[in-house]
Amino acid sequence: MHLTSRRLCASVTAAFLAGTAGSAFAGDGWYLGLEGGATKQRQSDDKTIGGGILGTQSEFQSKYNTGFLGGVTSGYSFANGLRPELELVYRQDRYKTIFGPGFSNEGDGRKDTRSAFANLWYDVKADSGFFKTVHPYIGVGGGVSQLWLENVGSAGNELVNDHDTVFAYQGGAGIGVDLTRRLTASVDYRYIATEKGQFEAGPSGSGNIVESSNNGQSAILSLRYVLAEAKPADFDGDGVPDRRDNCPNTPTGTPVDLKGCPVDADKDGVNDKLDVCPNTPAGATVDAKGCPIDSDGDRVPDYADQCPNTPPGTNVDAKGCTIEAPKPAVIDTDRDGVADGIDQCPNTPAGAKVTANGCAVNQSLVLKNVHFAFNKAVLTNDSQTVLDVVAKTIIDSPGFSIEIGGYTDAIGSDAANQKLSEARANSVRSYLIGKGVSSSVLTARGYGEANPVASNDDETGRADNRRVQMRIVN
Repeated sequence: MHLTSRRLCASVTAAFLAGTAGSAFAGDGWYLGLEGGATKQRQSDDKTIGGGILGTQSEFQSKYNTGFLGGVTSGYSFANGLRPELELVYRQDRYKTIFGPGFSNEGDGRKDTRSAFANLWYDVKADSGFFKTVHPYIGVGGGVSQLWLENVGSAGNELVNDHDTVFAYQGGAGIGVDLTRRLTASVDYRYIATEKGQFEAGPSGSGNIVESSNNGQSAILSLRYVLAEAKPADFDGDGVPDRRDNCPNTPTGTPVDLKGCPVDADKDGVNDKLDVCPNTPAGATVDAKGCPIDSDGDRVPDYADQCPNTPPGTNVDAKGCTIEAPKPAVIDTDRDGVADGIDQCPNTPAGAKVTANGCAVNQSLVLKNVHFAFNKAVLTNDSQTVLDVVAKTIIDSPGFSIEIGGYTDAIGSDAANQKLSEARANSVRSYLIGKGVSSSVLTARGYGEANPVASNDDETGRADNRRVQMRIVN
């Protein structure tokens, strides 16, 4: 008969304006569905055009018994909740009563509705919890319906047996439950309405027309089966869908955890793929390779280094602290408490009290390299260096009295040699006092050419005899 094409096109276009899909849930993707249920037409206000079919009545009402419906669907379920769908559905409602002012007749016929809808549903979805499996939904649809009116009347009078195609729309809400990843069951409520169609009434060619529409409610049970599951969107290709990927830009090939973040077993901030030192203790400061930092280069990482500023090359223990080199064993042959290396009187009697340089009472020590100007008592510079050490030794040896003795060779007269030896002994004593030695512990004595230690017949012997000695008096 007729079709409101403009409204149909607008409805179909709106139904397929779905957003971009995110990552897949159970039941997402292309699906086919089956549906069935009960339908109940509301009382309709019909009328005739041309009159005569119902006597003088041109307007009447129709009541209907509860009918049934069945249909098939096909659509695509997006992860963002939008679900565009095509639906083909058949509804059958049988007339119960036809009545108007002053008359009421039993209906003896049916009204069939064959509809094609483009629907758009919105499902509530979540990654976890109740709405991960159970999805309330709401939606609308628009399309066309072919209405059939058959054998409307009473007492065997055929009033109408004709059909018309009209614009139809519906709205509804329901709840879907994911039974498996591919199978979803749902129950919903629908309200459907159509434009009025025009149907030829009475004998063919009479020109009489009945106007009627479908306006009713439905309770529907349905099953949807996903033919091709939607693949979860995974921008970085790490196997974790974008909707739960907390690290969406992970480099390709990097092992990740359930949240899509690089695995970092030792939690040092360097993912396991790059971590050269994968078992770093918790809290350790690491470099870009995941290895503990060793700021002072002593091979003990900072987190364990209790001496963090050790000089490079220092031998350290496990705590990063310097290991002291073992001291060499002290050799003291005469057991006087002064090591052989500094003991200038190495044969001290056992138990004797000694000075800092290992000499005991009545022991003498030649002060080597103490020299004077020729035939004078003036000390040379190199002698002063030796006497500085002697002064320190005497100061470090309290409780001793020291004699400084001067000696000459046999060249010259005895008197001259005696005088020169005394002058040189006093010169040494004066120098030592000047270096802090108490004058009370020092005496000076000249021995001239007495007590030679070598022959005076050659220069080597005479040089040895020209000497200064330090003797421990008491």
